[in-house]
Amino acid sequence: METFPSVGCDPDGNIFVSGTTSSTDAIAINAPHQAFGGGGDDGFLAKFDAAGTALWSTYVGGEDDEVMNDVAVDAVGKVVVAGFTKSTIGISTFGSYKESIDGTNRDAFVMKFSNDGALRWGTYFGGEDDDENYAVAVDPVGDVYAAGLTASLFDVATPSAHQTANNGNDEPYLAKFGEHELPRILYPGECFVRQYIYDYSALGAGTYNLSMGLSASVYTPGDPAPLIMPDQHFNAGTFVDISGFNGAVHTSDNAVIPAAGSACAPGDQVSVGVDIPATSSCGNGNYAQATITITNLSGITVTGADLDLDLTGLGATYVGEPYNLSVGLGLAAPNLLDPAYPFVLHAINAQSGPVSLPILSIPPGVSTFQVDLNIGSTLTNLSVQVSAIHTAINTSGQSNLASDVSGVTALTVPVIANFSCPGSINAGGTIVLGGISISGAATVQWASTTVASITGGGTLASPTLAYVPTPLDVANGFVAISLTALSASGCDATVSCQVDITNVSYDYGDAPVVYDMNINYQPPAAASTLFSGMVLGVTGPSTENIAHNSVLADGDGNEEDALLTNPYTAPWPGLGGAFDLSVRATNNTASISFLHAFVDWNADGDFLDSLESSTNTVVKAAVSGTQFHDMHFVVPPFANTSGLFYIRLRLSVDSLSVTFPYMAAPRGETEDYVWESIGILPVELIAFTGEQEGAAVRLEWTTASERNTSHFVIERARDAMDYGPIGTLPAAGYSQSLLDYTFIDRSPWSGLSNYRLLQVDLDGTEAYHGPVVIDHNGTGAVHAQVLPGEGVIIHGPGLEEVMVHDHSGRMLAEGIMTDGRWRFANPTSGVYLAVLLSGSRMETVRFVVP
Repeated sequence: METFPSVGCDPDGNIFVSGTTSSTDAIAINAPHQAFGGGGDDGFLAKFDAAGTALWSTYVGGEDDEVMNDVAVDAVGKVVVAGFTKSTIGISTFGSYKESIDGTNRDAFVMKFSNDGALRWGTYFGGEDDDENYAVAVDPVGDVYAAGLTASLFDVATPSAHQTANNGNDEPYLAKFGEHELPRILYPGECFVRQYIYDYSALGAGTYNLSMGLSASVYTPGDPAPLIMPDQHFNAGTFVDISGFNGAVHTSDNAVIPAAGSACAPGDQVSVGVDIPATSSCGNGNYAQATITITNLSGITVTGADLDLDLTGLGATYVGEPYNLSVGLGLAAPNLLDPAYPFVLHAINAQSGPVSLPILSIPPGVSTFQVDLNIGSTLTNLSVQVSAIHTAINTSGQSNLASDVSGVTALTVPVIANFSCPGSINAGGTIVLGGISISGAATVQWASTTVASITGGGTLASPTLAYVPTPLDVANGFVAISLTALSASGCDATVSCQVDITNVSYDYGDAPVVYDMNINYQPPAAASTLFSGMVLGVTGPSTENIAHNSVLADGDGNEEDALLTNPYTAPWPGLGGAFDLSVRATNNTASISFLHAFVDWNADGDFLDSLESSTNTVVKAAVSGTQFHDMHFVVPPFANTSGLFYIRLRLSVDSLSVTFPYMAAPRGETEDYVWESIGILPVELIAFTGEQEGAAVRLEWTTASERNTSHFVIERARDAMDYGPIGTLPAAGYSQSLLDYTFIDRSPWSGLSNYRLLQVDLDGTEAYHGPVVIDHNGTGAVHAQVLPGEGVIIHGPGLEEVMVHDHSGRMLAEGIMTDGRWRFANPTSGVYLAVLLSGSRMETVRFVVP
């Protein structure tokens, strides 16, 4: 169960939801902080974008219970949550205001997360007794305010506060925390970068320490002093007792000045190169990999430069971001998890033309990286240059401008014009296409859904087609036609369309609709087109618009005669043994036919499990008349000996389609049978509703099918817990059509009533449906309407305000009545008291949430 006490939004419109959960799954999504719950109840925090897509969510909590009560978002998108807990771990961070909990009592807590869900800091709050946080807020500078109740006498109030002593059992409190909470200005992962340039032209040869001192001040008066890393309290030259970077300790960063005293070797020290493997491309989604090389001969790491890329070629784009960067080479990278990607800072994916990326570092020596290119329809090439280089390294401030020697040559792609798809045709008709022109092609080829290469087709410049759909096309009810043009260099272009075939005559299987994917029309249903002289049994099928689905598989009547009886009455075979099903079929045509069979051994509503398809397909010769054929099976060990078994037989001129239990098959027949008994299947209930009707209550329900049903019992309860029967209606027993039932409660209770439906089968099996909640209230009485899973509606005609308390008397929610109603959303299980007010009038109502 989850409760959602609070929601907040950041400046970009993202939504943050906090609450409490007892669920062990489906909570953590891309969990940046905590992927698993720690105790019985845990807090959770989730982020959604403005369109409602979940970006991340995380558990929050330790080994005991947490209650998360509020969330707030500051001006830069950091998010703060508050609640209370008994967990000793998983809450506080090192150096926080209060790192450990007091004993076994509840402590309040406050935790701050970054916009991407990483924990910034967390702290307990409170003293020796129970402390609870109920609200949290942030001010424009990011300081955090928390409010709640405490029974503690110590460690809550600070000196000189408004009230320093607890005057009762549960006192409210207000606490303020600095924006950073931990004693440092920058969050982990945040940094500042400053570049220093030293002029050592006047210095003699030798080794010099490079030291740097930093100073900082507190952000808010009263905050602890900043901590400067990595070195503290050292001297550098004339500077005494400074903090920052001590070059005398970190000697690997010392500067060595050569004897000549020159700052750099003459000439530009940073150069670039581009290599794209020699290739030609048809475009149309073909890719190439470009390798960019940056050579740095300066002997130092270059920072603060920019990488300028320029991709040319009509339709050419970058694919993805730079990858395979050499060690030490740093390029600014985009946030791939941003919902707006690739339209974010530093992203180049799907762009073309010039782009620029900041270079974080270019180490000495040779560095490389790759970027993938989507080739355009004209000559495609990539130009690269490094700019914003310090003039002491490259005099011009730029590297050379490099591109691949030849780029990627665009080959000629054929063009197909004036291709127009015809409308539908009747079965037996011909599809005609013409008036088409092609340029830049060496060959053309027509194809259809069932014919990979159609012969003929007009001239190269002006192809035409006269296509007679195959029997399988007709069975499918459509045909897809495509025309492909291929150039001499291997580039191709394809156009296609779908032509529907109408006035097709089908025979369908008539087992329950679940055996045809719950669809009773072609092509998903087991449909066969008719073919005079080729039938299962000896009687040919008649045309059907949809399948005659039925529990006994007898919807097609006497034409089903491939098996001698229906239900099929052969002795039950043993588990694991061989079984032959004798099937009668007729072929008086000049075409070869194919026969296949299926048995739903495990009675699960399909023929798709192992060993449910016959191990053989019978090839029935042309003009072979009527014969019996054995379809071989191995009875699987998972067969349900007390269940409902169906048999499906398929005959067709197509050897492949008969081996599928559903979908279309050309020229043949499909027959279904039930084996020995109809078994037990539940009622398929598709509606159960109720409404007030004058002084009575009308209840209605509809069944789509019934099997083995005895009767229905209508039950009623006041509190959704203690139900009792108020009436009985007989059921249909067996039905495969829609049946409507109605029951009138002529003596309904005033106020809220819960109704449910008890279904009883012939063997005594029972199943419940509902409940339906009816508010039959003509007296104007105050009452609470508990809606399972949807909250509670408090009814109070003539009253204006409402307050909801838990069993201990603590107020949980309050609101203003609208038209005598107010919703108490997402309550947890428990006993509640609602107090309703209007002037001097006060009403109370007690209710239970199960």
